[in-house]
Amino acid sequence: MMKNKIFTLVLIFLCFENTIAFAKELSILTTIRPIYGLVKAVSGDKNQIEILVGQNQSPHDYNIKPSDILKIKSANLIFMIGDNFELNLSSYLKKKPPQNKVIKFSQNPQIILLKNRESFDLLEDDASDHHHSHDLNDYDMHFWLDPDNAQVMVKEIANTLASLDPENSKFYQTNATKFNNELKTLDHKLKNMFIKHNESFIVFHDAYQYFSKHYHLQNVGAVIINHNITPGIKTMQELQNIIEENNVKCIFAEPQFSPRLVKRIAEETNIHVGIIDGEYGEINSKENAYLTMLNKIAENMSKCFNSNY
Repeated sequence: MMKNKIFTLVLIFLCFENTIAFAKELSILTTIRPIYGLVKAVSGDKNQIEILVGQNQSPHDYNIKPSDILKIKSANLIFMIGDNFELNLSSYLKKKPPQNKVIKFSQNPQIILLKNRESFDLLEDDASDHHHSHDLNDYDMHFWLDPDNAQVMVKEIANTLASLDPENSKFYQTNATKFNNELKTLDHKLKNMFIKHNESFIVFHDAYQYFSKHYHLQNVGAVIINHNITPGIKTMQELQNIIEENNVKCIFAEPQFSPRLVKRIAEETNIHVGIIDGEYGEINSKENAYLTMLNKIAENMSKCFNSNY
């Protein structure tokens, strides 16, 4: 009888201990997959982490769903790029200020910000309804594609998690240091990969300024127009002239945008098509989402540059 009582008390104690441990787990919401990758690298399995913007969706014009509102309200912590990137989320947070902590990486003074490139869109359309954050801010918000900025973000993530969960502070800081060392190794590898490449290329939308500048690549333009409107003969001729003048080798499509226009441009200008994705990345790369994304962009670019006519 005494043994049964002792056994019961032990079970109650273990359940109580697990309940405390579970209560300490943070609920973290990240807006895009690259941020998720960085947070996951620092947090490990200590906390529950979710992504707001799904695969093949653009964070610029992502509409908040009722299920997202529940995620926002239940999260202890939200990591986002900034007010001029996740536009609809920012608008929602302003209308209904959250009780949770919100980290906007664009406000970190250590992040290196580049101004938006004027007249960089090859196919401009004044009637376009493709409203992009670049119209609302002087700075390009795709700064996570610079590995140096990613390291700054990782440090802020570690410091934030440590402040909310001081018992695991050393764990977060150790993970942050480990990840940044891995990122430095990958960065060195990619720099060596790109040394031999000086090919000119264009992208669908101007998201790769940071990546191109960091690796000294020749990104000469972006195709930002209303992608629901097919460009006419005159517009296509102007684009063809730009491509010929810059000796463009590749045009890169992105999964979140329709590839039809990119394919048409490639067919009419005889340049190669590649696919890059700096806003979501590989769907099966949850454990190393950021590193996998960065490496995949580099590999796909290099593959296109090495293509023969």
